[in-house]
Formats: sequence, structure tokens, C-alpha cells
Amino acid sequence: MNRTPIRSFITPKSLVPWCIYLTIKMTIIVIAHRLSTIRHTDQVIVMEQGRVIKQGATRLI
Repeated sequence: MNRTPIRSFITPKSLVPWCIYLTIKMTIIVIAHRLSTIRHTDQVIVMEQGRVIKQGATRLI
């Protein structure tokens, strides 16, 4: 049996539609290293060494 790791199927691009769908019903907290991953969010908090350095709408960050 050929086993393919699940990480081969999960990519940031494949997660975005699910995150958008889920936000209709709940609040989602996403930890991302790329701004393109969170471009559809309402609120962004940027942290550095455990401290908040920026907070606001995605288009303003």
C-alpha cells in the first residue's frame, strides 16, 4: 500500500477557502509566517519576541 503523508495535501492555498467558510460561524486564530496566508482576515496582530508590535486591519498592516 502506497502511503502519502497528509502534509502533501495541506497547503496554505488549500486552507484559505476552509478558513473563510469557518469564519462565517466562528472566530479563528491563525498563526502565519506569510501575509498572503492571512490576507482575507478582518484583524491582524503582529508579534515579535512575544510582544504585540502592530494591530489592525489586514490592509493597514
